[in-house]
Amino acid sequence: MDSLILRYSNSESPTIKSHEKIITDKGSVWWGWWKKTHETFRSSALKRTKDILTRKTIEIGLVCRKGVEEYYAATCSACEFGSGEPIPTPDVVLTPTYYSTQPLPAWFKFTNFRPLSRTEFEKNFGPVPDLDATLYEVEWNKERTSVSSIPKPAWDLKPIDAPHGDSILHISDLHFGKDHGYPTAPALGGDVTQRPLYEIIAATVRDNNIGVAAVVVSGDLVTEGNAGDYVYAGQFLEKLMDELSLPRQHCVIVPGNHDLWRIGLEHPTREYAHEAAFRNFVRSFYAADITELESLRRIRTASGYDLIFVSLNSSRVYKDALKNYGYIDRHRYQKLLDYLQTIHSEPGIATRQLLTFAVFHHHLIPVTGIEVPTAEEPVSIVLDAGDVIEAFCDGNIGYVLHGHQHIPFAGKVEKFNRITRRTALRGRNQPLQIISCGSSGVTKTRLPNSVNKNAFGVYTPASGGLKVQFFGYLPDVEPTVLWGGKVPLQRYRVK
Repeated sequence: MDSLILRYSNSESPTIKSHEKIITDKGSVWWGWWKKTHETFRSSALKRTKDILTRKTIEIGLVCRKGVEEYYAATCSACEFGSGEPIPTPDVVLTPTYYSTQPLPAWFKFTNFRPLSRTEFEKNFGPVPDLDATLYEVEWNKERTSVSSIPKPAWDLKPIDAPHGDSILHISDLHFGKDHGYPTAPALGGDVTQRPLYEIIAATVRDNNIGVAAVVVSGDLVTEGNAGDYVYAGQFLEKLMDELSLPRQHCVIVPGNHDLWRIGLEHPTREYAHEAAFRNFVRSFYAADITELESLRRIRTASGYDLIFVSLNSSRVYKDALKNYGYIDRHRYQKLLDYLQTIHSEPGIATRQLLTFAVFHHHLIPVTGIEVPTAEEPVSIVLDAGDVIEAFCDGNIGYVLHGHQHIPFAGKVEKFNRITRRTALRGRNQPLQIISCGSSGVTKTRLPNSVNKNAFGVYTPASGGLKVQFFGYLPDVEPTVLWGGKVPLQRYRVK
């Protein structure tokens, strides 16, 4: 190991300025590692760093990727850490006041910050990290002609075969817990037996001869982040997948704002403890050590369709003052979109129909007619919707699947990449089709008056387009088709 990269944000304070002021006044500053609760404690990397620092100072890369990107090289003269538990700063006076009393897993003593361009940063520290981790080990080869960093992306486009059909079953906003409107087991209600939600959905799929290739769950599995309610969410999904005779790898799950609940949290981005319950749930559901909430899944159907799902987290925090708004962050998806281009090198790929779906929770364009934000209920469009639309139109995303406001919805949008890019002005892009399935499980009192029914979506590719159906129902009302139609099939474009 030659160095480290630390990711930081300006969610609470202008980070570099806060630390530089102390260097100017005192000559050095202690910088805390704001390790996320779910992130691995990198004891071996810290030990190697401390050993190097007994002989010389080193430069550590610092990168901020929220909003305006920033890159720095920091001269490090000391490193302190414990056995994994947070420890106090080695010197309160040499630590910015906004977190000087908070114990953290590791502390680095810096004596200088040197601003870098992205090119300079990559020349010194290698590729800018795009993953969830906040600490990366940097190692050059002996000739310093190549560099690697740990952790690395583990994206995979290996197809998963779907033998039963071509359709996507889209469910969202289940809200298990106090806002869930269905029994979690069969229960008597008046003169009829009220069925659990998985039975209602599975029976509708069977009765309509729908062959499901993939199940998409676009967030808000529970209500207000209650960790105990994931037990019911897990039982629901397990039973639904069993009813559909599908392995769990055919289920695509992303978090919603209720899954990553932040209301009442003062500084959610210090440790990201609010993500722990959802992360534990997906690890348990897939029986895998999942560390990234952004991922790729490729389902291959017998009819010749490759359904590619780009799973994204739209419940990220941009800054403390805007913590209740949706936000995706371009660096969290741009490398995924670039990686998608590797599919063109596969033998026989030209014979497949590629359909690419971005899946997240919040809205990309307005759904309601008028929306007035409040402190607790901000406008539901993600803060970076402009960036997202621009990147998706240029990045071979054909469709967006989301939930959030409990309203079934279909629309389209297009945005040219850059005014200065002549290729975009000649119409190189294609419109982005956007589909929301409404709320599949919330209690009736939480449904908008304009809909007044729970819903799930079924999307089936065919030669004439992507068939879209919304099924509406209530605990005592059998599912019927609320709306049906077609949107164009994606024209997958080789760059």
